[in-house]
Formats: sequence, structure tokens, C-alpha cells
Amino acid sequence: MSETRTVHPSPLPRLSPVKTTLLIARGLEHLLEVEPDAPIFNRLSSYSVLLHNKELVALHLRGGIDKLRSEVDSSSDSSSDDSSVCTIIDGGEESIRWRAPEVQSDTPPSIEAAIFSLATIFWEMLTNEIPFGEVDAATAGARIQQGERPSLDRFPAHPLTNLIQRCWSHEPSERPSVQEFIFELEQFRPPTPDVVSSVESDDSSSTSIRVDISTAEEDEEEEEEE
Repeated sequence: MSETRTVHPSPLPRLSPVKTTLLIARGLEHLLEVEPDAPIFNRLSSYSVLLHNKELVALHLRGGIDKLRSEVDSSSDSSSDDSSVCTIIDGGEESIRWRAPEVQSDTPPSIEAAIFSLATIFWEMLTNEIPFGEVDAATAGARIQQGERPSLDRFPAHPLTNLIQRCWSHEPSERPSVQEFIFELEQFRPPTPDVVSSVESDDSSSTSIRVDISTAEEDEEEEEEE
């Protein structure tokens, strides 16, 4: 049984929830154009999001897990298992907490599932809480399938609440598109530049989509100096 914890043990990095979520959404939008059936759409979670010096947000797409699994399998210690390897890279069973209710092991990837998970990441950044952290991951997944969602009680009248709720719709067709999500969220901050690229690591089997926000921050600093 996975460990239960309602809040993160330490504060999340000092990043704007709106700004960071916008960057993730732009990465998903770009990925939808170049790889519309990307597996990450069904398994997006906080474990898939890599942060670097407040200037870069990257989505870990694929690779790494199979490579590390093969290394574990070829190890002389036959008693080793790869559960810790999977948890480090994609969250393992814990990623169920962010998963859309319609997603099963054989469900084709969809951007609608990613929008559900993205809203949960956004909620997580706003609250510093773990989705259904009071129960184990399997129970959390069952609650989501039954229609439960993380609490929005602390934001009863906030206009973002409606956006999150629509992203959490049980019916995928009722969720906003990634373009609609970006448009609505952009109303809460100045638009960021579209600096999005597909990046190959040294290991060609591992790919990330990253969005550079340093340009936006430099422009803001220049405006302040003027």
C-alpha cells in the first residue's frame, strides 16, 4: 500500500501556479500537434513535470523506464524489483491520483485525459496538497472514478474554480480543449511567448517537451527598469 500524505513535506518551488500551468499547457498543445497519441496524455502527473531554475518547464515523455528496467533485469541480484525505478520516473501507482476517470491500462491516449490531469496539477500548486492524500493511491483512483474530486472549498468564489471544475468533468467531451484552457488561464496573467521546442536528450530514446520562460522574465525586468 502506498504512503498517504495530505500535503507536500516541503513547500513547492516558488513558481507562479498560473504561469507554470500555462507553460505545461503550451507544452501539451505543441505535443498534440507533433504526436497526437502521445502516451503522456493518459499518465500526466506532477511526476511528469520537470522544473529547472524557474526558467524551464519540461514534460518527461518516454524513455528511461524501459532502459532502467532492463538494467534491473540484467542485474545479478534476481530479487531486485523495479517499483522504485518507476516511481522515480513517472510516479508509479501514485500517478493514479492525477488520472482521468476514463483512463484504463488499454485506453488510447487523449488530450482530454491530459486536461483532467493538468487541472489537478494546477490545484496541487494552488493548495500545496496531494490529491486525495489522506488515502492510498488505489483508493484515490476509485474515488475519482466514482465522481469525487479534490476539494475546491477554499476557492468558492474564484473565477478559476469554474475552469478547474470543467476540466474535471466526468465526460471527456465536456472538458475544455487545450486551446480553450490556455485562453482562459491567460486572462489571469500577461501572455507568455511561444518558446516551445522538442528536445532530444543524449539518450535518443528519451524525449522532453520544454518551454523556456527566461525571455518573458527578462522583458518584465526591462520594463520595470524603464
